[in-house]
Amino acid sequence: SLVFTDPIELPRTGLSVSVPSGKGWKTTGKWQFEDNSFILSSNFIVERGLPAAVVNCRYVLTPQNMSPKMWLERQVKDPNSIVIETGKIQKGSLMVDWVHIETPFTIFLGNAALPNNRTFSIEVIQTTYELDIAEKVFRKVIDSLNLKEYKPADTGDDIVKGIRYESEFAKFPTPSSHYRIYSAVVPR
Repeated sequence: SLVFTDPIELPRTGLSVSVPSGKGWKTTGKWQFEDNSFILSSNFIVERGLPAAVVNCRYVLTPQNMSPKMWLERQVKDPNSIVIETGKIQKGSLMVDWVHIETPFTIFLGNAALPNNRTFSIEVIQTTYELDIAEKVFRKVIDSLNLKEYKPADTGDDIVKGIRYESEFAKFPTPSSHYRIYSAVVPR
């Protein structure tokens, strides 16, 4: 039976997801920043340290300028790939478009549009036919996917409260609701 981590939250996004761990699965249990996205990975390691299966969850920061379905179609580049099945999975407020591909490997890919032009994607790659876990792992990761409502202004208020209580500003009676922190590009 598969063992999964507790939900691992990506701070300040409202997104959390679980990945396989234990019984051969290795994960840091932390989101890592790479190529304008946050990645949470887990690898099923067999002999000689080679992965027999890989799970990658990505929170992509830049707009993809395409629908989740179009993104999936772009992923099927290899003319030797065989698309076995496609579908959609509703998970709370998210709609995950997915595809099952057979190449020399078994691959499950999923993609969901998130608020604020963000994207969540998942890939499960099984590199050996001795296992039959790719679909099971893919569905369990999707089942663990959770997106809570996230209000960036709340985080700004929290940051300001922290600054006020940890600094010279704490002596001033001004409520933190008068401060707002915004992300903006300032022309130079």
